[in-house]
Amino acid sequence: SDSSGWIGPVNFSTLCDTIGATYSTSFESALPLDCWVLSSSNNYNWLANTGASPSLNTGPSSAAIPSDTNDVTYIYAEASLALAGDSAWLISPYIDLQGLSSPQLSFDYHMYGSDMGALYILVKQGTSWIVLDSLIGEQQTSNSEAWKRQFIDLSAYAGTTVQVGFLAI
Repeated sequence: SDSSGWIGPVNFSTLCDTIGATYSTSFESALPLDCWVLSSSNNYNWLANTGASPSLNTGPSSAAIPSDTNDVTYIYAEASLALAGDSAWLISPYIDLQGLSSPQLSFDYHMYGSDMGALYILVKQGTSWIVLDSLIGEQQTSNSEAWKRQFIDLSAYAGTTVQVGFLAI
């Protein structure tokens, strides 16, 4: 029985729907990725690129998927201007693992460079992040060495809803 004045403008965003099991993304598209969260500190960021890494003496010479035109996009954590301890998060949308008895995570990675940091792979069920695996230091010996594929067993999370996080430090 009363009224009030208008307020605003108000900025907001809606939450992404939970994605069903057997979810796949190639990361070989421009950023931002639908429903993925990118979070960084200072000058450490997830970026998209085609061809060779723009940083000297580090990174891959091309994306993981071969292309005659070398125009396939990949994402990478750029740390050239970062300080020790800076981090960059890449967080998936919620993924429903219902109906899967042996879910797994797989991804390709390329970590070349003498000052290579660390990549932590985490899962979040509820409110806590749990480290599943880590890749520390240089993993390739040249920028032209092939990307490597990592498989991580998610069977402990079968039948639940999780988020996957990649934390570069």
